[in-house]
Amino acid sequence: MSQNAESPTQESTPLSLQCPRSRFDLLNLRTGVRFPLRCKSNRCFVCGPLNARMIAWAQARSEPERIFRLSNVPTDWDQARRRIKQVRERLTDLGYRQNEWAFSLEPNPSGEDKAHAHGVQHGTFIPQPVLQEVCHANGLGIPYIAAIKSAPAGTAYGVKAAGAAFYGVKSAKDAREHQDAYERFLDLNGGRISHHTRGFYRLPNGEQVTQGEAIRHLVDQVQTDRQGQEQDVWQVVGKQTSLPSARVSKLRVLGTPIGSRPL
Repeated sequence: MSQNAESPTQESTPLSLQCPRSRFDLLNLRTGVRFPLRCKSNRCFVCGPLNARMIAWAQARSEPERIFRLSNVPTDWDQARRRIKQVRERLTDLGYRQNEWAFSLEPNPSGEDKAHAHGVQHGTFIPQPVLQEVCHANGLGIPYIAAIKSAPAGTAYGVKAAGAAFYGVKSAKDAREHQDAYERFLDLNGGRISHHTRGFYRLPNGEQVTQGEAIRHLVDQVQTDRQGQEQDVWQVVGKQTSLPSARVSKLRVLGTPIGSRPL
């Protein structure tokens, strides 16, 4: 539905995409388009799925080499974290030192009180028999590990195949309608969407960065791709602030005589 640029309403963004916790909007002073600011909480049924997608894209752009699954994982996050950590430490002791992971826990589809850890890996190849022996020694079930087939990290398939947080996206999909399932996913993961070891996230040039830096680089890349388009000016405003009022406010902040030039 098109909106008058001089009198945009919150219907500029579908209600299903509006963060219910936000008290402010981000208003484009040139076009009049406005978006609700996000609370960015994983527990929010709007912001949580968006967080998951950003993490999944950042993981896919890190171009991990393998995908793996650990089974028979405890549903208590502290126990699950301890056992998975023990598996990685034992693999390091066996000589698999280059071994960075990102993973998310997902409830067992069978309904049993167990979970799976779905993850992706950079580093030394770990043979299935070795991984299986280490998992059994630490109370986990039969694992699975395989090379990721060539797929561009910038595609939806790349996110699905190379992003451990894809399982967060899957659980977060239609989170409003399936709030219990989404809450269950977050509880399994200690309130987080995905977990990673130090050094997992990488930029396209191979530089190792933090998860936050990887996401910021992704956002910066999107903005760079838009260079050449007319420069937009965005301003944080209250829900009831109109476009003309926001423009006047911006001019006053800039010290520009009101009415001297349009924004």
